[in-house]
Amino acid sequence: MRSRAAVDLIADVRSRCDEKTLNGQTSYITDLEILEWLNQAWAELYELLCKTGENYYLKRQEYTALSGVTDYPLPDDHYKTLGVDVQAGGQWQNCHRFQFERRNDYQTTAGSWAWPVDVWYDVWAQNLHFLRPPDGGYPVRHWYYPIPFRMTLNDGANPPGSASRVDGVAGWEQYAIDWAAQKCVERDENMDMSDVLGKAIAMKRAHIISMASTRN
Repeated sequence: MRSRAAVDLIADVRSRCDEKTLNGQTSYITDLEILEWLNQAWAELYELLCKTGENYYLKRQEYTALSGVTDYPLPDDHYKTLGVDVQAGGQWQNCHRFQFERRNDYQTTAGSWAWPVDVWYDVWAQNLHFLRPPDGGYPVRHWYYPIPFRMTLNDGANPPGSASRVDGVAGWEQYAIDWAAQKCVERDENMDMSDVLGKAIAMKRAHIISMASTRN
């Protein structure tokens, strides 16, 4: 993991757009504003990596499905479900996501979850919903991407923000740095520098997409 702390990223942004604060000076762009832009940029970068299919941030939730219960709360950090497994007869089987427009096509699916019977699921609001009610206790594995981590300066560390870190994988945090730096120069109405940063962001985005999709 190649991580970078929030406090360092803020300094990186100030250096990139020449907004350094020296000798007690106070910038008209606060650290909190820069951090918010960094968080927005990090969320965008995070989504790019999730879309590559290389499972950079994959997590697993485990629980037991109960007889007759079709809905189970999603984890608090749930962003996107990738797949669901059910263990029946000592073997793990893949569940299948059903299409909502076919919600009434499965009315004859009551019965056992035991393999080789298919089990269908979908994400409804804040729940993982099974179309076929389970007929007993079955172990379930829910594979999902969590929401992108949000950096903060209120992490209790000294200096503040030094324990709040994101993983730049291979220097890809530069995307977030340039993204936030562009917001700073736009605030300063420096459109020439904004254009320069815009081109750098586009090039970095293309590079990340080309490299991130072949992680194996």
